[in-house]
Amino acid sequence: MKDQAPRSSEHEAEGTTAVGDRPPSMGSVREVVESALRMNERVHQTIMDYALIVAIVSLPPTMPWLQEAQLGAVVVLNLVMVRSIGRRWGFPRGQGPLARAFLVLGIFGAILSMVFAYLLVYTASLYVPFMLGWAKAAGGFALTFGIGRTANDFYLSARRIDPRRIHLAMRRRRRSKRRHAQAPGDERQAQPQPQEERR
Repeated sequence: MKDQAPRSSEHEAEGTTAVGDRPPSMGSVREVVESALRMNERVHQTIMDYALIVAIVSLPPTMPWLQEAQLGAVVVLNLVMVRSIGRRWGFPRGQGPLARAFLVLGIFGAILSMVFAYLLVYTASLYVPFMLGWAKAAGGFALTFGIGRTANDFYLSARRIDPRRIHLAMRRRRRSKRRHAQAPGDERQAQPQPQEERR
């Protein structure tokens, strides 16, 4: 019972109107889980998009001035991807030392996967010459994908990710999509929906 007081104060500080001492219904729990799964799917799609962009950036042949530009672009794209993943989850805090250790190991694993993918395609290019240009692209894709999945797991390993905030964000997103999809004459049907957020 003593843990309920700070929990409700946290919800009030976050701007949610949910009651801390009342357990959520099974329907709301199912909706929160589905919202979290959809959010994870969107994050996975974001990782794939950035990995493909890095692969395209790394595809041109190596030149003295282009190699540094490609390396800088890969680093910047990975940093932007990690920030985008954190922003989607709301930058949750509370990761323990074990999560930080796995973060470091995940980054090293992404680097090793980059080297393995590069060597694999480079070895294949000895028999198929036109695949030589794809070695860097494969390495960049593997690096970005590994870092993205590591960052996603790191944010998900926080001690507490408020499911109500995820559910509220998903409801706002669905409501904004409905407003864009509706015709201008259907504004009357969209007006009562903000009352659901108060509940």
